[in-house]
Amino acid sequence: MYYIRTIKNNYDIDVVIDVTDNTDFVQTSGLDWIEIGNIQAENGNYYYDGKIISVDSDDYVIIENIIRESEEPERLERERLEREFEENAQNEIQEFFENQLLENTTDDTAPEPPDPLDDEAIAAAESAGAVDPRNFTRPKAYPILGVESNESNLRDWERNYKNISFSINSLNSGNFTVVDNVAIFDPELEFPDGHKQSHFPFPEDDVNGYIQHLIDVRQTYRDLLDTICTDLNLPPIPEE
Repeated sequence: MYYIRTIKNNYDIDVVIDVTDNTDFVQTSGLDWIEIGNIQAENGNYYYDGKIISVDSDDYVIIENIIRESEEPERLERERLEREFEENAQNEIQEFFENQLLENTTDDTAPEPPDPLDDEAIAAAESAGAVDPRNFTRPKAYPILGVESNESNLRDWERNYKNISFSINSLNSGNFTVVDNVAIFDPELEFPDGHKQSHFPFPEDDVNGYIQHLIDVRQTYRDLLDTICTDLNLPPIPEE
């Protein structure tokens, strides 16, 4: 006959912290024990609905579902914040180009029509896809966002890390033209996550200075990935 003691983890699931088959000790210890019959158990196993569940058992899917449901509200809130951030960034891009056009306008003279290439760059920048360098999270910003160490965040930030590394390598290649603070690649680039893009706006005239900024941001992503992997007891993500 086996007995266990448990504690609740952060997901309100019982985790085994002590196992014994000494009935006399159970009766005299003054501790709260749960009788589990002849079921084998180890410290660290989960105890749910009368079952002992290890991480390599078929029933572990029950625990995974509980954890997933618990994290779902936080995931939805994180995605809402990310969408809000991207929308604000796109609004800032549009405002920037509108201000640039206003600065070229005087009370006496109608503005010159934009050069076709400039117009193309502006339109492309305003409708840029998933990778707009100005949307990358600034260094040291991620603790404010409350990034938690879980599998979902690990995959999201691994994708961000690979994309920003690809951006840095592409800008370092010099195989682009610059028009109105927009780097234009021809042919377009295909990123590690599969999306393609040719126009990349950046907020400075100095491309090399902005490359260094992206390198600093990438190191922040690297630090975050290392922290999540350590917390989850996983091997580090390979460096790009």
